[in-house]
Amino acid sequence: TLGEAEASLGLITALYDWDWRGAGEHFRRAIERNPSYATAYHWYGLDYLALLGRFTEARKAVRTAVELDPLTSIMRESVGYVELLDRQFSDAERAYRELVDYEPSFYKGWTSLGRSLFFQGRYEEAIESFLKGRSLAGDQPTLVTALAQTYAVAGYTAKARETLSELEAI
Repeated sequence: TLGEAEASLGLITALYDWDWRGAGEHFRRAIERNPSYATAYHWYGLDYLALLGRFTEARKAVRTAVELDPLTSIMRESVGYVELLDRQFSDAERAYRELVDYEPSFYKGWTSLGRSLFFQGRYEEAIESFLKGRSLAGDQPTLVTALAQTYAVAGYTAKARETLSELEAI
């Protein structure tokens, strides 16, 4: 009967069962049962609506999550992520820059900014952003992979191989 439990069931049903109808029902019940539970809106927007390409609805859901919980950086990160998935890279960049201004020690702000810059072909800036994120987060494999990819696409073959070697060691 708890909205929080329904939201968790929605996330599991979406990400592990790929039962989109069931996941949607769980998320709608979660929000109905606890309309002030920001995480329900966050997961509903990112892990359901955005994955189904329903970006207008996803934007609304993640913005509601931020309104309900404006101090949590991961909620703020989701705003840019929906834009990134919708290939609105300059809008994603703007959201991520707001996030790093708000919470400069939150590594995902920097790494997400790096991804938005990468997709805009701004590789040097993306590398700087990934390196800043790495200095905060350490050697997270997805981050090191994104850095290696950016080095490769930017033409820094030796640096890309060196970074891939670091990834293998990790």
